[in-house]
Amino acid sequence: SGMAGVGGVRATLDDMVAWAQAQNDPDTDTAIGRAIALTHNSVEVAEPLAEGMGWFIRGEGKDRTLLHEGGTGGFSSVVVFQPASKRGVVVLADTALTDSGGLGGLGMHLLDGSVPLPEPARPAEADEALLDALAGNYRLSGGLTMELTHENGDLYIQAAGQPRFRMSHDSRGDFYPLQFSALLRPVERADGRWLFTWHQGGGVQQARRVDSDKAPEPAKLDEDTLADYEGVYSLAPQFDLSVKASSGRLEARATGQGWFELEATGEDVFEAPAWDIVIRFRRDGQGRVTALALHQAGHETIGEKQ
Repeated sequence: SGMAGVGGVRATLDDMVAWAQAQNDPDTDTAIGRAIALTHNSVEVAEPLAEGMGWFIRGEGKDRTLLHEGGTGGFSSVVVFQPASKRGVVVLADTALTDSGGLGGLGMHLLDGSVPLPEPARPAEADEALLDALAGNYRLSGGLTMELTHENGDLYIQAAGQPRFRMSHDSRGDFYPLQFSALLRPVERADGRWLFTWHQGGGVQQARRVDSDKAPEPAKLDEDTLADYEGVYSLAPQFDLSVKASSGRLEARATGQGWFELEATGEDVFEAPAWDIVIRFRRDGQGRVTALALHQAGHETIGEKQ
């Protein structure tokens, strides 16, 4: 493809402000105004955000807010607007912030001062016990292998065939390299083991231990058992969870999102610890899988098998 990012669109701050104003008050007597208004309709529901055509949607009624963040090498941006109050915010930055939280929190605070401003991430010393727990060999969900080591209170990361990089640690508990834009977010499992997610270029990959002495023994499930779980489970209107077997393991994907691996941790129980997800499959009186319960962030959502 010879097309630049976002279709090669280039705009000034004045252009962006005028565009945000048009979003807040589209003239529905014109074709362009009707098209703008149409993009604000929810086309997908994925808690806590709904999605319009190019917009993420928070809240309802007078609090209904639409936003979209962007980011590429060396730049970040966000547009936020609230049609009921006719308020809009455009923030452009000459720094790539995609992997460290982006500008969404700042945009929401500027739109509504009652929304707390996110705490800045400040350099902080990492706990030695955490460094010990993280040290080892891993494989990312994309296939890349990497080793974590630590010396003198610093974490080091080395991907296969690449140099070793020192990671700094911040007050949010994340590790980050100074030489390039990425983020290593530690995740503690219920059994006390530590894993991490790797954030780079707007994507997130889950890390799995491959150390022979530290890696958990994976549950072995036969193909027939895995096939029982395969299917599409309806969690909400226009929001499904698809489950499939792949290379002797189970994978899942929510509507509009990427596939992630599930780890068998009990009878009809699977986890994706990096995303705090636990899935418990349900069977009927004949032993057929008919539904699942998705547990995430303290919430339970039931999905019937279609």
